[in-house]
Amino acid sequence: MESRDGPTYWGDAETIAAWTASCEPWESPVAMMENPMFWRLAGDVSGARVLDLGCGDGRLGKEILDSGAVQYHGVDPSAPLLARAPAEADDLTFEQGTIERFDPRKASFELVVSRLALHYVADLAAAIGAMARALVPGGALVYTLEHPAITSHESELSRDQRGVRSRWVIDDYFASGRREIDWINGRVTKYHRPLEDHFRAVTENGLHVVSLEEGRPLEASFGGHRAEYERRARIPLFLGIRAELPGP
Repeated sequence: MESRDGPTYWGDAETIAAWTASCEPWESPVAMMENPMFWRLAGDVSGARVLDLGCGDGRLGKEILDSGAVQYHGVDPSAPLLARAPAEADDLTFEQGTIERFDPRKASFELVVSRLALHYVADLAAAIGAMARALVPGGALVYTLEHPAITSHESELSRDQRGVRSRWVIDDYFASGRREIDWINGRVTKYHRPLEDHFRAVTENGLHVVSLEEGRPLEASFGGHRAEYERRARIPLFLGIRAELPGP
């Protein structure tokens, strides 16, 4: 089976339909672990102009405006996902494009975010550099992605007969680069990087890492579904970083 890059994979309507199939919130690691981690890292967004790279269906836009931001601009390569985005307004806009080719206006945003998208990007340092250029002095970059413990390796023994992953092997950890993963609706290309690669990409672009999280699950959030909590607590699924551009 041929592997597709991120924009092609997420531009497929069948992939999106499979991804949006209904499930209980406690079954979704994004809802239970990544989402609260993102909001902790984002902090107070009052008065911020926000750029979201890899915005998907743009649902974050209304949430972040409701939280006090004054402007939101989302960028994503997937036309089917952007078709699901909220209606545009003066403070809520969207643009079709890839993270790699997006050329932001210099020093235009107080907050730049990217959620679960940078593991599809081949050149992390270049992407971080573009994000840093978009920030005003004192602005912040917040991004989340699949944890390096997850992206390092997956074998045919990783999942049970239902397709649920219950075995994790960390291998080829320091071999940064391309990985081809069978996931949701076919094979997709992702890029694995050890944690030190993220630190280097951020700091070499003039940003200071101020917070790092790994999406630790909280048992109370799982509503009594202890077996699911225990499975999620075995290994980190997400990595989140907040980095800031020094002020004037």
